[in-house]
Amino acid sequence: MLDGLENYRSKEEFDLVIVDESHNFRNSSTNAFDQLQRICKSPCPHGGLVPGNSKKVMLLSATPLNNGPSDLLNQILLFQDARRSTIDGVPSVTAYFAPHIAAYKRMMRERQNGGTSVEAVDALYARIQRDVLEKITIRRTRSNIANEPDYAADLAAQGVSFPKVDQPHELVYYLDDNLDALFWDTLEKLQTKIAYARYRAIEFLANPDDAARYGNAVHVAQTLAGVYRVHMVKRLESSFFAFKKSVATLLRITNDMLSMLAADKVLIIPDIDVTDYLEKGRSLDEILDYARERGLESAAFPASAFRPDFKTLLESDRDLLMRMQDQWVLIDYDPKFDAFRSILRGELFGRMLNPTGKLVVFSESVDTLTYLKDKMMEQLGRSDILLVSATNRDRVAKQIRASFDANASEKSNTFNIILASDVLAEGINLHRANVIVNYDTPWNATRLMQRIGRVNRIGSTAGSIHNYMFHPSKQGNAAIGLYQNSVIKLQGFHSALGEDAKVFSHEEMLRTFTLFDVNVKDSVDEALRYLRMVRSFRAADPAGYARVKKLPMKCRAARKGDNALTVAYLATGGQRAYYAVKDGRAADIGCMDALKLLEASADERAMVWTSETLDRNYNEVSAAMDAFTGGTPSSANASGPAVPSTAANNKIVASALRFIRDCSRWVSQGCLDGALTPVLDSLGKSIVAGSFVQLERSTSDLARKYRNIIAPDANQAQGIQRNLLELHETYCAAAERVASAAVSADTPTLIVSETFTA
Repeated sequence: MLDGLENYRSKEEFDLVIVDESHNFRNSSTNAFDQLQRICKSPCPHGGLVPGNSKKVMLLSATPLNNGPSDLLNQILLFQDARRSTIDGVPSVTAYFAPHIAAYKRMMRERQNGGTSVEAVDALYARIQRDVLEKITIRRTRSNIANEPDYAADLAAQGVSFPKVDQPHELVYYLDDNLDALFWDTLEKLQTKIAYARYRAIEFLANPDDAARYGNAVHVAQTLAGVYRVHMVKRLESSFFAFKKSVATLLRITNDMLSMLAADKVLIIPDIDVTDYLEKGRSLDEILDYARERGLESAAFPASAFRPDFKTLLESDRDLLMRMQDQWVLIDYDPKFDAFRSILRGELFGRMLNPTGKLVVFSESVDTLTYLKDKMMEQLGRSDILLVSATNRDRVAKQIRASFDANASEKSNTFNIILASDVLAEGINLHRANVIVNYDTPWNATRLMQRIGRVNRIGSTAGSIHNYMFHPSKQGNAAIGLYQNSVIKLQGFHSALGEDAKVFSHEEMLRTFTLFDVNVKDSVDEALRYLRMVRSFRAADPAGYARVKKLPMKCRAARKGDNALTVAYLATGGQRAYYAVKDGRAADIGCMDALKLLEASADERAMVWTSETLDRNYNEVSAAMDAFTGGTPSSANASGPAVPSTAANNKIVASALRFIRDCSRWVSQGCLDGALTPVLDSLGKSIVAGSFVQLERSTSDLARKYRNIIAPDANQAQGIQRNLLELHETYCAAAERVASAAVSADTPTLIVSETFTA
């Protein structure tokens, strides 16, 4: 679609872009995000049915928030410019989100010591919901639909009902004194003693020039070691079986690295897994030849290329892992599985709780699932178990549908228990089952919502969904804070987007506890009420509805009210805003608050205008206009694009714009071709607006590449011009659209105003 190749027409020929599962684009640094952003922001020369040459973009997701506020920001950047937004009252989305992202990161750092409360997370996301999401999101929970009479009547007519999600059931298991001591000792070693040196080879290269070959690989190596540390703790939490396998794997790959040092040939090939090839029997020379044939960045370093402490750390890791392996091989019992087995024999298959006799069990670890299947077959005599992972999902899709999809045309009871990794957390129906067990807690807590969504579907065969949860042990949680991580992330989702049910812990707040009580109306219910009023008015009085539609701009009315204030609805370009003005101060109040103030009974009559109320209306509307235009970004000046105030702390943007200004100076000095002037202008405007994340980064990369030159020589000038033209070719069309459809600095239009007299 980007280039109009193969089976796709040019991206400019599409007027509407619908992005399903948009949470997959919550990371703006990926190539897929850049490509989608270019598709979404390319102009529509044909205009479509809606005026304007901007595409209409719809993002669809049941879980748009997975980690933190940056997830929301990045998805918004698919259809909004970072520093020239059309969201009411938010001229720069990056400036708005920056303090919220920083606050969230601080909360995550403080979560383990009890420094983060659910109420604090709720307050942060409630602000985001009010200021941003309410203005750009359409979300309906099942409670919202139940609260809306028209929708509820339609459901009844179709015979559709929603299952009720029960409170989470916490599953508890206990470690005896011996196992408790071993658990704590193991955690200490995983957290503080084992260095995970196998993943840090580049960090220990003695010559800085050798390490420089791999860019930021030192940082990546340290990060990978940290990730592996968390991985080991999570495997210990998942099952002892999975943990023992992980210890064996880490020991093996550590020994492989020591063997390479002994052979005086350590391979560093970032693009392939050297350890995997060694395990498959390939020699070091064969692996190196394989990499060379494919043009991969590779090197074979002698042992002398590494600092001596690298081998020391590897040997320390090896010795610790061998002792750990010896300790755990003596553990031949499993209190976690014992607790699971107890409820398997009891309540999980009780007819009142589980009328279909189906069960879904999720784990992040395929090793844990394999272990569970073997133990359940051995100790419970169950042969009706289907294990599903990435390796066999497609192959067993037919069996999954027949045994667990209530919509399947042909049903089977060959399998009644499904053991699944998160490969089944999305895109499949399992709603012949109504009981789900989370055998471990995923790091991405939103997965818990997706898992429940597999059985909590329209057409479910049971009236209630039962969610069982093994929370992290107190020992494991003390190490990585997995419990607090899950509560914070889920609370963020509830507060920002709303949810009908708790999915992990009783600590979760469903927005001030009662927001989704069917007897309590939330903001979405209020919006639906106003929509219903408009629909009813149109149906009951078509002529009156048509008369209202034809009312001219700048309509105003004087009304009796409790407070002396003016409500003004303003618009310009693609931006709209609602202001309440009192005592000369204008406050952006948002659509819902404005509607509540503007709402009137059918028999209310407007007051007669007096000279005093006319003057008040004029002055207060003017104050609203001043507030509105004060938030409109100014365009770049003629001498070159300046760093906008909202990007003053963004080093990448500042660097990119500085490079554009340097190039403009080099053009004026004759170092670069004068034909680059419109190219620089276009790129500069796009960077100022924040249209494309990757454009900013790529231009900043050029700035870093040429940072030490006063004026480019002929070869450098050729390279600069080629790079700039490539960026222009990639992003120019969208940048030109940004220039033509940017928020206008013209005087805004007054749509309607009402002045209240107390």
